[in-house]
Amino acid sequence: MAKEVDRAPNAISKQTMSMEKDGLIKRVKVSDKSNLMRLELTDKGIYMIKVARKSESIDWIFSFLTEEECQQLESILNKILNNTKEYISKQN
Repeated sequence: MAKEVDRAPNAISKQTMSMEKDGLIKRVKVSDKSNLMRLELTDKGIYMIKVARKSESIDWIFSFLTEEECQQLESILNKILNNTKEYISKQN
């Protein structure tokens, strides 16, 4: 995940721990035989995404991005989502 978003692994780890503490995500073991964990959104996390999508503050925060940059951001996030889904399906 860190490589996909060009961040240090420890930064991603801190973020995920904070999100887990806030009840936005949960860690789920991929299989009994593996130490790998996957992150899943909780109901609260899904709700917060829905709220954020409708939020004017989000629009203001991202207003400095050009249309092209917004499209690039959406594309990258979709790649991460698709790659995550593919990885999970291979684990099961």
